[in-house]
This record gives sequence, structure tokens and C-alpha cells, in this order.
Amino acid sequence: MTPKYDTILFDADGTLLDFAKSEEMALQKTFAAHQFPLDDAIKARYQQINNKLWSDFEQGVIEKREILRQRFTRLFAELDIDYDGFAFNNEFLSNVGQGFYTIDGAEQICQTLQPHCRLYFATNGNVAIQLNRIAGSGLGQYFLDTFVSETAGEPKPSPVFFAYCFAHIPDLNKSKTIIIGDSLFSDIKGGHDAGIATCWFNPQGKKLDGTVTPDYQVQRLAQIEQIIFSD
Repeated sequence: MTPKYDTILFDADGTLLDFAKSEEMALQKTFAAHQFPLDDAIKARYQQINNKLWSDFEQGVIEKREILRQRFTRLFAELDIDYDGFAFNNEFLSNVGQGFYTIDGAEQICQTLQPHCRLYFATNGNVAIQLNRIAGSGLGQYFLDTFVSETAGEPKPSPVFFAYCFAHIPDLNKSKTIIIGDSLFSDIKGGHDAGIATCWFNPQGKKLDGTVTPDYQVQRLAQIEQIIFSD
């Protein structure tokens, strides 16, 4: 089979790696270690704080270290918990790094594509944690390299991030390159602005928000095969 796209950038969390499951495990384990309260309302508030900080980071409003310093510091201030939020964050990240869960169909689609395409991870996050989770998941064997925002210097969707990726891919042909990810902002907008094809992994069937339109959209990872090998 001759692929329409022979170079594929895969987002990690929420696309091939099940970050939600890893995060849930890490929250439960870290809070329990300190006997701090944790219920659905507290987890929801954490997500609100964390998502806003990540959004600010991806838009260049704050540096990444502020996410690590502030998310539990702000949460603990609201909960009246007297504990160093940054130290707690380090414990939490250590536990996240042990989350090797994958999205349904992740290994199967990698097995299908790898003999015909060059696969690369393109992910925002911490280098050590992402590499550890990728290795532990068993998916690393299918990929030629992993590009992480911490090394690239800026996160997706920054042009700096994509320029870093492109510079490390031999004989890159943008017309035969595609990014596949679950974020309309960091993956789809970033890929579109970088001049490559985009595929939105949308398992929940969310509606487009009007900011950017992906070239393709799938709800199951298995559907990617049809896109890659389409005429």
C-alpha cells in the first residue's frame, strides 16, 4: 500500500495515551498519601484551574513553570490546605509518569501504519515524564522520535514547535505530512498554520468551535487507516 501521507505526527495525551486515566490515578494516589480530601467537586475545580493555566501557556501568556507552581497552590488556597503546592505537584507528576494507559485501538493503528509511514510523537509536556509513559505504554517501538515542547522551546501550536519537529525529520515533504490530535487549538490550528494536513481525533463527537476546520475528523483510531491510504 502506498500511503497518501507518509509522515505522521501523533499527539500523545488524549490521542494515543490515555492521560485522563493516568491523571485520575495520580490524583487519587497523591491525595491519599497525604490524607487530603478528594471528591468529584475538588477534581472538577482542579481541572478548571489546570485547564486555564495550560490555555494561558499555549497562548504564550505564562511560562510552563507557572502551571507547575500554581495549579495545586491555588487549589489548596481554596481548600484551606496548608501544604506546599509546588512540592505536591512534583509528587503528582511522579505518579503521572507511572500511568502507562493507552486509548482503545492505539497499538493496533500504530502496528498498521508503521510499516508504511514514519511515525513521530509531537506532544506538549515534560520530557522525562512523556518518554517514560511512552516507553511504558509499549508504543515507543513504533516511533522514530518524540518531539516534546520542553525541548522544542515552545508548545504546540507555536510555529517554533513545528519548526523544531520539521528540522528533525529527514527529507520532510509537507504535502505528505499530517498531524493527528485531539486538540483543535494545539494540534489542528498548529498543524494548519504550519502548512500540513490535520486530522482531529474527536471520540466524544464534539462540535467544531469555529476557530479552525480540520482536513479530516475521526471518532475511532481505526478510522485513521482509511485517511492515510486514501487515493
